[in-house]
Amino acid sequence: MDVKSYIFASNRGPHFYANGLSHFAAGGTQDVYKLICKELAKKWICIAPDKYESDTVISDYKELDVLFVNKTTYNNYYYRYVSEYLYPNILGSKGLKSAAGAQKEFKEVSRAIAHKIGNHKSIILCDYHLYKVPEYIIDSEQIHFFWFLPFLKAPKDNQIYRDITYGLMKVDTLWFLHEDYKKNFIEFAEAMYGPNNLPTIETLTLGPSAFFSKNHRVDINEFKHLILKEFRVQYSPQCSYLITVARLDFVKKIPLLLQAMSIIENDRKLNIKLMILAPHHRQNSSFYQAEELKILKHLDQLKRNDQVFFSHNTLNREELIVLYKFTNLFILPSSNDAMPLTPLEYILANDGNGAVVVSDSAGTSKIMPNTTYIFKHDNPLSLANKIIEALLANSEDRASWMKQNKQITYRITSNKWINKIMETLKLFEEKII
Repeated sequence: MDVKSYIFASNRGPHFYANGLSHFAAGGTQDVYKLICKELAKKWICIAPDKYESDTVISDYKELDVLFVNKTTYNNYYYRYVSEYLYPNILGSKGLKSAAGAQKEFKEVSRAIAHKIGNHKSIILCDYHLYKVPEYIIDSEQIHFFWFLPFLKAPKDNQIYRDITYGLMKVDTLWFLHEDYKKNFIEFAEAMYGPNNLPTIETLTLGPSAFFSKNHRVDINEFKHLILKEFRVQYSPQCSYLITVARLDFVKKIPLLLQAMSIIENDRKLNIKLMILAPHHRQNSSFYQAEELKILKHLDQLKRNDQVFFSHNTLNREELIVLYKFTNLFILPSSNDAMPLTPLEYILANDGNGAVVVSDSAGTSKIMPNTTYIFKHDNPLSLANKIIEALLANSEDRASWMKQNKQITYRITSNKWINKIMETLKLFEEKII
């Protein structure tokens, strides 16, 4: 197999400079995309608004080929249809009906990606934004698709899930993050097309970059400096430090965490400081602006403003490791969140006496089934109780918890994930030769 023979397409691309501007894409999947490009892709197609359009794109990836989309089309495609309608509905919420009208631009961008791919024989597509692209690809021998979101147990008449399934039926290999999502898709697709017409469907659990597992030499003074700079928090050895790292997105449920903090401040006199690192996300979307208003409302309702601290900056991985290493507890209150990588990054980077609190509907809980710090999703009282339980656990229990989950996480780092992808693709190529 000619390993670097694939055209790889994703919605987001890497950091690049063009037209005098810096284009930055955040998110844990960036590590995955870069590995796919490094190991498999002879071309990496991504999407960006045309304000970056230039004949010269400066990037660390010579394979990069950017599809520049005019501002109006891009805003309707990404900020309206994808952000305000498609994404919430996939995750079991209600998107804005008014945004459904932007499906025209969504299809237009999908066709443009297919056109840029051309008649290449071997294609890898990543993430839900591109589910319609296979419908418009005319000639290929193999299309492989990685679905990074949950695929929920949806009613058979769910039109969005039907449209997604129609697009995904055009691929040869379909990868899901969890067995549950795979089973849900098979059940849904079989009801539409029968059991004998499905593509090859597999589960490939994705973990964080192995970078977080390295033995980074970090001093407590670096932690003191960073929390003061980012959160205006003075360090005290008598205090327990809690951290949440999540973009400002409704699925991350930051308002729920603030509700839990209200319960904790009423019931317990714990010496704690919660630091929420929440970069702004999709600020052009009214759907996400409403989420920020909810957060501000719950912040106003807190009686103790000396317990919760926000930063909206984006930190690099070295700075994240400083936070992960010395905080006592990582909390991610998200629900229907396929595989949030930040809790797993924390597990790899922490000194070994921390803990993680996650919801029972987040993907992280599916790979850590023996953990005691899983709360009932969308339940602030359950979340508050688990935070208290984790903070009051003795050091031996926390160390044992962390040791078990470090071992689990080591086995699913993104480096191991890409090796499994390569093994699967090799077997597929052998079948079609």
